[in-house]
Amino acid sequence: LQVQVNIFDGSGESRNFVFDVQMKQDSAYQDWVKRNFTDADLTFFGEMAASQNNEENGKLWAKIFADTKSLMHLPPSDPQVQALAKTVMDSANGQYQTNETLRNKMWELMKSGDIPAGCIPGYEKEIVLFLNQAIGIMLSSKH
Repeated sequence: LQVQVNIFDGSGESRNFVFDVQMKQDSAYQDWVKRNFTDADLTFFGEMAASQNNEENGKLWAKIFADTKSLMHLPPSDPQVQALAKTVMDSANGQYQTNETLRNKMWELMKSGDIPAGCIPGYEKEIVLFLNQAIGIMLSSKH
Protein backbone atom coordinates (compact mmCIF):
# COMPACT_ATOMS: atom_id res chain seq x y z
CA LEU A 1 0.00 0.00 0.00
CA GLN A 2 1.51 3.35 -1.02
CA VAL A 3 0.58 6.54 0.78
CA GLN A 4 1.40 10.06 -0.35
CA VAL A 5 1.62 12.62 2.44
CA ASN A 6 2.18 16.37 2.37
CA ILE A 7 3.56 17.73 5.63
CA PHE A 8 3.61 21.48 6.14
CA ASP A 9 6.45 22.74 8.27
CA GLY A 10 6.47 26.01 10.22
CA SER A 11 7.93 28.02 7.32
CA GLY A 12 4.91 27.44 5.13
CA GLU A 13 6.82 24.96 2.98
CA SER A 14 5.35 21.57 2.35
CA ARG A 15 7.29 18.34 2.11
CA ASN A 16 5.87 15.52 0.05
CA PHE A 17 6.49 11.93 1.13
CA VAL A 18 5.55 8.83 -0.79
CA PHE A 19 6.18 5.65 1.08
CA ASP A 20 4.98 2.12 1.41
CA VAL A 21 2.92 1.32 4.48
CA GLN A 22 4.22 -2.05 5.52
CA MET A 23 1.28 -4.39 5.67
CA LYS A 24 1.92 -7.94 6.69
CA GLN A 25 1.25 -10.42 3.94
CA ASP A 26 -1.04 -12.28 6.32
CA SER A 27 -4.51 -12.07 4.79
CA ALA A 28 -6.16 -12.03 8.24
CA TYR A 29 -4.12 -8.93 9.12
CA GLN A 30 -4.99 -7.26 5.82
CA ASP A 31 -8.68 -8.07 6.37
CA TRP A 32 -8.45 -6.54 9.87
CA VAL A 33 -6.95 -3.34 8.44
CA LYS A 34 -9.62 -3.12 5.72
CA ARG A 35 -12.41 -3.85 8.21
CA ASN A 36 -11.33 -1.24 10.76
CA PHE A 37 -9.63 1.64 8.99
CA THR A 38 -10.59 4.16 6.33
CA ASP A 39 -8.21 5.58 3.74
CA ALA A 40 -8.02 8.72 5.89
CA ASP A 41 -7.01 6.61 8.90
CA LEU A 42 -4.27 4.93 6.88
CA THR A 43 -3.06 8.31 5.67
CA PHE A 44 -2.89 9.51 9.28
CA PHE A 45 -0.89 6.40 10.24
CA GLY A 46 1.44 7.19 7.35
CA GLU A 47 1.88 10.77 8.55
CA MET A 48 2.50 9.48 12.06
CA ALA A 49 5.15 7.10 10.73
CA ALA A 50 6.84 9.94 8.84
CA SER A 51 6.88 12.35 11.79
CA GLN A 52 7.37 10.06 14.81
CA ASN A 53 9.78 7.33 15.81
CA ASN A 54 7.66 4.18 15.51
CA GLU A 55 10.36 2.01 17.06
CA GLU A 56 10.44 4.27 20.15
CA ASN A 57 6.63 4.28 20.31
CA GLY A 58 6.62 0.47 20.15
CA LYS A 59 9.18 0.23 22.95
CA LEU A 60 7.22 2.70 25.05
CA TRP A 61 3.98 0.73 24.70
CA ALA A 62 5.76 -2.58 25.38
CA LYS A 63 7.14 -1.04 28.60
CA ILE A 64 3.75 0.41 29.57
CA PHE A 65 2.11 -3.00 29.07
CA ALA A 66 4.88 -4.85 30.98
CA ASP A 67 4.79 -2.33 33.85
CA THR A 68 1.00 -2.52 34.00
CA LYS A 69 1.01 -6.31 33.99
CA SER A 70 3.35 -6.29 36.98
CA LEU A 71 0.90 -4.04 38.89
CA MET A 72 -2.36 -5.85 38.07
CA HIS A 73 -2.46 -7.29 41.61
CA LEU A 74 -3.10 -3.73 42.85
CA PRO A 75 -6.42 -1.89 42.59
CA PRO A 76 -6.73 0.44 39.55
CA SER A 77 -6.93 3.36 42.01
CA ASP A 78 -3.43 2.68 43.41
CA PRO A 79 -1.07 5.65 42.85
CA GLN A 80 1.40 3.49 40.86
CA VAL A 81 -1.38 2.35 38.52
CA GLN A 82 -2.72 5.88 38.28
CA ALA A 83 0.74 7.10 37.24
CA LEU A 84 0.71 4.51 34.41
CA ALA A 85 -2.80 5.58 33.41
CA LYS A 86 -1.51 9.14 33.05
CA THR A 87 1.43 7.86 30.96
CA VAL A 88 -1.02 6.00 28.70
CA MET A 89 -3.15 9.11 28.21
CA ASP A 90 -0.13 11.34 27.57
CA SER A 91 1.39 8.84 25.13
CA ALA A 92 -1.83 8.26 23.20
CA ASN A 93 -2.53 11.99 23.02
CA GLY A 94 1.03 12.63 21.82
CA GLN A 95 0.92 9.94 19.16
CA TYR A 96 -2.56 10.69 17.84
CA GLN A 97 -2.30 14.48 18.34
CA THR A 98 -5.44 15.97 16.80
CA ASN A 99 -7.02 12.70 15.65
CA GLU A 100 -9.12 11.89 18.71
CA THR A 101 -11.49 9.74 16.64
CA LEU A 102 -8.72 7.39 15.51
CA ARG A 103 -7.17 7.33 18.99
CA ASN A 104 -10.54 6.27 20.41
CA LYS A 105 -11.05 3.71 17.63
CA MET A 106 -7.69 2.08 18.43
CA TRP A 107 -8.49 2.03 22.16
CA GLU A 108 -11.87 0.39 21.48
CA LEU A 109 -10.19 -2.23 19.27
CA MET A 110 -7.66 -2.89 22.03
CA LYS A 111 -10.41 -3.18 24.68
CA SER A 112 -12.37 -5.60 22.50
CA GLY A 113 -9.34 -7.81 21.85
CA ASP A 114 -9.59 -7.18 18.11
CA ILE A 115 -5.83 -6.72 17.60
CA PRO A 116 -3.86 -9.16 15.43
CA ALA A 117 -1.18 -11.12 17.28
CA GLY A 118 2.14 -9.28 17.22
CA CYS A 119 0.66 -6.02 15.94
CA ILE A 120 1.30 -4.09 19.17
CA PRO A 121 4.32 -5.21 21.23
CA GLY A 122 3.28 -6.49 24.65
CA TYR A 123 -0.45 -6.05 24.01
CA GLU A 124 -2.89 -8.17 25.99
CA LYS A 125 -6.60 -7.42 26.22
CA GLU A 126 -6.66 -7.94 30.02
CA ILE A 127 -3.94 -5.30 30.49
CA VAL A 128 -5.90 -2.79 28.42
CA LEU A 129 -9.11 -3.47 30.34
CA PHE A 130 -7.23 -2.91 33.62
CA LEU A 131 -5.74 0.33 32.28
CA ASN A 132 -9.18 1.39 31.10
CA GLN A 133 -10.49 1.04 34.67
CA ALA A 134 -7.55 3.10 35.95
CA ILE A 135 -8.12 5.79 33.32
CA GLY A 136 -11.82 5.92 34.25
CA ILE A 137 -10.87 6.53 37.89
CA MET A 138 -8.32 9.15 36.88
CA LEU A 139 -10.81 11.03 34.68
CA SER A 140 -13.62 10.86 37.24
CA SER A 141 -11.35 12.25 39.97
CA LYS A 142 -10.60 15.32 37.81
CA HIS A 143 -14.26 16.40 37.94
